[in-house]
Amino acid sequence: VCATCVKWAESLAAFWQTGARGPPGSGYESTPLNNGAMTYAGDSSATYVTLTTSEFEDCYNGELNTLQLLIMPGGSAYSIQDALGSPGKTALTNFLNNGGDYLGFCAGGYLMARGYYWSGYDGAPADNCDEQFCRYEVDGTFSYDDATKDFTVHEWNGNSYHSNLIAYGPLANVYVEGPIEEIAGPWALVSNPNAPYDSHKVVSTDPQVPPLRQVYYGGATENYLYTNSTSYSAESGLDWGNELAHFVSDSPADGDLPFPSNLWTLKYADTGNGGKIVISSAHIEASVFYTDIGDGGMTECQSYNNYVFMTRSISGILNIALPEYDMTCLADRKVGGE
Repeated sequence: VCATCVKWAESLAAFWQTGARGPPGSGYESTPLNNGAMTYAGDSSATYVTLTTSEFEDCYNGELNTLQLLIMPGGSAYSIQDALGSPGKTALTNFLNNGGDYLGFCAGGYLMARGYYWSGYDGAPADNCDEQFCRYEVDGTFSYDDATKDFTVHEWNGNSYHSNLIAYGPLANVYVEGPIEEIAGPWALVSNPNAPYDSHKVVSTDPQVPPLRQVYYGGATENYLYTNSTSYSAESGLDWGNELAHFVSDSPADGDLPFPSNLWTLKYADTGNGGKIVISSAHIEASVFYTDIGDGGMTECQSYNNYVFMTRSISGILNIALPEYDMTCLADRKVGGE
């Protein structure tokens, strides 16, 4: 798996650098990326596996533990944990216990936590949570109580529709949040004529990383209303993980919408068993060439730098080659036909 990941990561970075879909002479140089007959590298030896729900639930036979890195994409955190069920939760927990590494984008980040604050319908049966913030967690769903000034009203007679959130290791007591209905962007009418999925400026904790621009659409993060990344839970009062990048406020002068500047966009934590959990609140994987979300106001070089950033961020996990950033790329919003 590691050798395959090396080829995949290097070829993906090469694509952003050269625009070629495959190595010279491979015949794949101009093949669209969404062509199902090819890998990203245009190399039949670079393979990957997408697990179905039933296959994932059958991973108790040890197949999952032969992998080095499991990547969980975005979508609906409720639907993912519901589809995994108890067998899937057990298999993923065992994978992490045995030193596996995990990378979760957006909903894949929520899956690792104990619970999350969300405004409005999240896919589970909705009662009092339909029009307000609620806290969905492994022990149940809690709505806000004006009397206690806290999330103490247990919905649905004590039933939990999120019992298969993993709540693993350093995130066992962590609550995250990602209020897409509250943060200006895809749900705000004022986003027009900007892209419906908006991108925002990002700064890495590494001064060698150039300014970045990434698409946010409700991914798991902290420091908005109900969470604090430096004291993540009332029970422990401890920090967790290491922040690699965070959003910064954009200037309205370049067409951006107001956006909180204290939300992290990439964070990782050691599992305690030799592996790492990496969570991206942003859609760093978003491509300006092939995506349902449009370019998000990003230029090609900004997308390329996002791929380099992610590749370099997980290089310690996969021992992969380190592509170089395009240091001439600015973080300003794409304008017109740039």
